[in-house]
Parts: sequence; C-alpha cells; structure tokens
Amino acid sequence: EIDNRIANLAVSSDFTTVQCVTPVPTGNCIAGPSASLFHGHYNNWAPRLGIAYQPPGKWFSGQHQLTIRAGYSMFYVESYLNTLASEMANQPPFATANTLTTQTVASPPLNFLTNLSAGSLSSVTNTVAVNPNYQVPYAMIWNTSIEYNLVRNTFVEVMYTGTRGVHLDELLGFSLASGSQANTTQNAAGFTYDTTGAFSNFNALQVRLQRRMSRGLGFTARYTYSKSLDDASTIGGGGQTVIQNNANPRGDYGLSSFDMRHQFLGNFTYQLPFGERQRFATKGWEKAVFGAWRVNSSFTAHSGTSYTVRVFSKNPSCQNVPGVNSERADQTGNAALTNPTVQEWFNTAAFSNPAACFGDAPRNSVTGPGAFTINSGVSKTIQFGRDGLRRLDFSWNTTNLLNHVNYTGLSTVYGSSTFGQIMGAGAM
Repeated sequence: EIDNRIANLAVSSDFTTVQCVTPVPTGNCIAGPSASLFHGHYNNWAPRLGIAYQPPGKWFSGQHQLTIRAGYSMFYVESYLNTLASEMANQPPFATANTLTTQTVASPPLNFLTNLSAGSLSSVTNTVAVNPNYQVPYAMIWNTSIEYNLVRNTFVEVMYTGTRGVHLDELLGFSLASGSQANTTQNAAGFTYDTTGAFSNFNALQVRLQRRMSRGLGFTARYTYSKSLDDASTIGGGGQTVIQNNANPRGDYGLSSFDMRHQFLGNFTYQLPFGERQRFATKGWEKAVFGAWRVNSSFTAHSGTSYTVRVFSKNPSCQNVPGVNSERADQTGNAALTNPTVQEWFNTAAFSNPAACFGDAPRNSVTGPGAFTINSGVSKTIQFGRDGLRRLDFSWNTTNLLNHVNYTGLSTVYGSSTFGQIMGAGAM
C-alpha cells in the first residue's frame, strides 16, 4: 500500500494472544515482516503440457478421423491476494467503525464532537488476521479426450478432466467468549484468521456432439457428469464461512458449494433454405421476403448445487466469531426426498439440534433445486443500397421460452419457520 495504511494481526502459535502489525510502527501497532505484511513467494512455476495424436490407417483418417488429446497444467490464483489486501486496508488504526446510541442520562451531554474512536491501548479491535506465510493457492488440471468424426462436419468427443486445488483459503474464527470452542484470545475482539490449508478434488466425464456449420445447420450438445469435493469453497464459489471446529479442519470436507452432478447444454443455429444460393425463393420478391431468415435456440438443464444445514446457536460458547456462525446440525438420515415440494424440499426430519457445539451433519449434505431453460430467437438480414453493401439486421429473442419455474433460495437454517422451504424463483 503506497502510504503503508494496512494492518494485520500477528497471532501466537496457540492463538491466545495477538498483536497489531503495520508496515511501520503506528500507535499500538508494531512493524510487520515487510511493507506488504507478507513473506513473498518467488518460485511459483506453472508448467503446461499438451499432446495431440492422430493414429494412422484408413479407419482413423479422412472422413472418420480419430484424434487423441491429453494435457496437464498449473494455475496460480494470485488474484485472491488482492482480496486479503483489501481486508487489511479496512482495519484499525486506519479504518474505524463506531456506533452512536441514544443517551439515557442528561449529563454530560453527548454529541458528534465526542471522541468516539478513542479506545484502550491494551485491547486490539482488528477483526481480520492473515497468515504472513500465506501460500499462493494453485490448481493442477489434467484431461484426456478422444474425438471421432462420425460423418463430414459432425464429430463426437469423450473427455475426462480432473482438478486438484492446493493451498486453498482456510478461514478460522476466534472469539473472546468464555468457554468458546475456539481458543480464547486475551487481548482481542472476535477475529477471523485467513490461512492456506484447504484442498479440493474435481472429476468430470463429458460427452460432446457437435456439427460444424454446414448447409445452414450447426449444433452442439454437451453432457457433463461431475463431482467436486473440498473443505473450503471460498475460492471457486460461495462466500466466506469459518470452519466449524478449528481443531479438526478436515471435518469440513464434503461437497463443494458449487458442486453440480449433472449438466446438459445444447444450442443450434439453422438458416432457412430460402434466398440466394438456397433451394427455394432464390430471386425476386420471394427472396426479399423469405430469404436470409435464421432460427437459433439454446437449452440448459442441470441438477442443483449443495447447501449446508446450519444452526444459529444462541450459546456464546459455540460461536467462534461474533456474527459469523458455522455450527452445523446433527443428521440422522438421508436428506433427499422422492417427491420434494416447495414447502419441504428435503427431509427436514433428518436434522436436529446438536447436543454440543459441533453438529455431525456433513457440509453441503442437501442438494438444492436444479434448473431448466430454453432460449430461442429468430433473425433476418435485409440487404439494400448499391450492390447490397448495406444491411439491416432484425432479431426477436425470447428468454425462458416455456416460462418454466426455476426455484431459488432454499432455507437451510434449522429452527427457522421456513426451514426446508423454497424461498424464491428465477427470472420468468
């Protein structure tokens, strides 16, 4: 930060004491390890390798060409460091937040000139701590595919792809609450601790059928069967959520918040056989009226993403960060229902309040509603002017052609009056 106006927390190994650190000593903050408050990394090599092979022989060449491809790559998610830097820029002593409440006594008078920001030098009010040895998250991606030409301009491809995320963001929470499941800090308010320790695994099998534009028709159809697992979905989808038990981070390993088991995508474009160089209406007024019309459509269908059933406990000893709750419910059975409804999308009877601070329900054990959408359009090109060098394009597009209801907003807070219900719908 150009003016050194960022702040972090130096946390002891047992998380019992913290100390405010800034690039240069400021107030009750001591100097950090560097101007960025991070230890730099200079060995983030990202190799990539791709191979393509066409087997020889008449059965695998020409019109029925067969192509085998494989690849491996690494990608570093350096952009997430910007998120951490922004969090540190909005911390005391450079950024403060105060609450002014109505005075209940007549004297002394309270006004906006009162020094609200003055605090005790023995306490730390920062709410964000970042591990100065934070590793840059990265993903290893590999795939292999077989592509085969069925007929001219039409091919089918079968592909497997996998991804392994390493050094992903892991968010721990700590509180001043007496008896908290998190180690109690002695001189700080509740804060989150960003570090790297999470990981992810993604595997997918994809089948694609595609016809390149020929004789006015082109289309693509793709089906994907996939599964994604991780113990923190901060990077890749989903908001920040502290882990339930700081002493057992692997207890949060489960389906990713963006996991989607089935996905089908399709689209096509068709130019009607009327007009110049077509079979019908090749000249005259028929060409002007019926020529250059195109029809297009896209189709999307996918299963739902995952949700975690949480409990908003009022017991302060179960809250590892004030205002951020990660306590899960207990689960005793299968959450899926054969015929879900908007009033009960999943088996609510399978969940209960945990006896202690830690629920045993797996993270993201509930599958939300899927989606089904068809979009379509019609377009026409009208050429005019000398030699038809000018053109006017007319198009009419529809979104969600069948007006299918796609549900959103699943309520997954145990004890809520709307627990298990669908709370909204997507665009009509």
